[in-house]
Amino acid sequence: MTVEEYNSCVHELADSLYRFAVKTTGNKAVAADFVQDAFERLWKKVDNIEFTKAKAYLFKTVVNLQIDAVRRMKLRNTHISSASSPIVEQGAPFDLKIKLDEGIRQLSDVQKNCLLLRDYEGYSYQEIAEILVISEDQVKVNIFRARKFLKSFIGNIEVLV
Repeated sequence: MTVEEYNSCVHELADSLYRFAVKTTGNKAVAADFVQDAFERLWKKVDNIEFTKAKAYLFKTVVNLQIDAVRRMKLRNTHISSASSPIVEQGAPFDLKIKLDEGIRQLSDVQKNCLLLRDYEGYSYQEIAEILVISEDQVKVNIFRARKFLKSFIGNIEVLV
C-alpha cells in the first residue's frame, strides 16, 4: 500500500470506524483511542497489507482492541457487577433510542458487532464475515438473534410511543 492509499483510507474510513467504535464501546474517548491505534497498526504494516484489504483490517483491529480491553477489565475486576435496567413506568416519557441502546449493550459482543456493522454501517454479510473472521452463516444467525432479542427487549412499539 502506498502512502497515498493509506491517506485515502484515513480520509474515507475514519468516520465510519469511529462511529462503529463509539457504538460498540459506548465511550467516545476509548473509541477515539481504538481508531487511532488501528490506524497506527495499519501504518506499521503498510508494506504488508493490500489497499483492498485495509478496510477489513481496520475494523478487525478495532474489534480485537475491544476484546483485549474487555479481557484486561475482567482480569482487574474479580467480580462482575450486574446493573439493573431502569424500570419504565406506565405513561412515563420514553425515548426509543435510549431503550434501543440499552438493549444493544446487553447483546453478546459478536451479536453486537454483527448488528452494528450491518444495520448502522451498511456492510454486506460477506464483509462482516471477513472483518469478524466468522462464516457468513454465523453472521446471519447472529444478526437474526440480535434483532429477535431487541424486538422482545423493546416490546410493543405502540405501548412505548
